[in-house]
Parts: sequence; C-alpha cells; structure tokens
Amino acid sequence: MSHNPFGIGTVPPPPAPMPGYSPQPPGPPTGSGKRRWLPLVSAVVIGGAITSLAAAVITVQTRDTDATTEAAPTPVTVTVEVPTPPPPAPLPAAQADRQTCQQGWIPAGNLADAAVRALQVLPAGVKVGDPAIQSNPEWAAAVQNAADSYRRAGDALDRAIAPGTTPVLAEAAHTAVKALRFLGDAIGKGDPVNGNAGEIVDAAGGHVGLLCIRLAP
Repeated sequence: MSHNPFGIGTVPPPPAPMPGYSPQPPGPPTGSGKRRWLPLVSAVVIGGAITSLAAAVITVQTRDTDATTEAAPTPVTVTVEVPTPPPPAPLPAAQADRQTCQQGWIPAGNLADAAVRALQVLPAGVKVGDPAIQSNPEWAAAVQNAADSYRRAGDALDRAIAPGTTPVLAEAAHTAVKALRFLGDAIGKGDPVNGNAGEIVDAAGGHVGLLCIRLAP
C-alpha cells in the first residue's frame, strides 16, 4: 500500500471532544429529582383540599343562617289600653258649689279682668280686628295677651268645676268655659265675631256670678 499524506480516500478519525462536554445523551432524572418534586405536589394537593373544605364550610354556614333567618318568627306587638280611671266621687253639693265658685270662677274672673286691662292699650276708635293693629307691635302684643288671658280663664274654670256641683251652676259654668275659650280664639285671630263672643261671655259670667252668690255665699 502506498502512503497518502493528505488522507484522501481514508476515514477520518472522530473529532476530539470539547473540554467539559459529554457526547452521551442525558439520561433520565435521578431519584433525588423525583423526591425534590414530591413535597411541592403534596402542598398543592393539600392546599386545594383545604380551599374546598373552607368553601364547603362557608356554604353550610350561609345555608344555616338563611334557614335560621327564614325560620325566625315575626314579633307580634300587642297594644294594651290603659284603663280609664274612675271619675272622682261627687262631693256634697254645698262643698262642690264652693269649690266651683272659689277655685274656679274667681280665678277665671281675675284673668278676664286682666284681658280687659290689656285691651285698654288700644286707643279710642281702634277695635280688635282693625288692620292698623298689625302695624303697631305694642297694640298687637296687647291683643294677643288679652286672647291668652281669656283662654286661660276658661281653662281655670273648667278645671275647678267639682263633681257634685248643683246642676244649674255646673251647666252655667260649662257654658262660661266655652264662651271664654271662644272669645280668646276670636280675639287672637282678629275675628270680627269677637264682639258677639264678648256679649256671650258677659251673659254667661253674670249667670255664674249670681248663682255663686246664692249657692256659695
């Protein structure tokens, strides 16, 4: 055989391996790699189980709450009426008449007199209900004071009418109460009818006064 210095026609030798490089294909993962993944997989599985359990507990609690709410009875409010107290026992007629006159008509008469004095602030020719009163603060205040005094007079007499009062005196006193309140409202509103109301008060008051002189001297 002849010598071939260039190697033509011959099979070249395999190349030398690079430093740090292995031509062998990588083998399957070792057992240590498998063990390294097992805790991570277990944690994922356990975490999913805990989440599912928590969701189930919340669902059960929600259903229980809804069931409790639906099952709760509706409160029933019962209104108990306060019994009406019995009327006071009637007094002897003489005692009742004195109470009606002394504790009712006399204070009512004093308040009526105060109303008359309040209206004396108005000049001659100016009557209750005159439009000029509203433009004068002093006159307007005097009219309202008179109206309030008449209403208070009616209340004072009404509170003092004693049970057992002689019927004719009790009826006259109740009429005077209505007249005093009516006059107070008419004056307070500037109603022209207050003139007629004043006449009614005078008549009713005079009747009560005469009866008091006769029945409760």
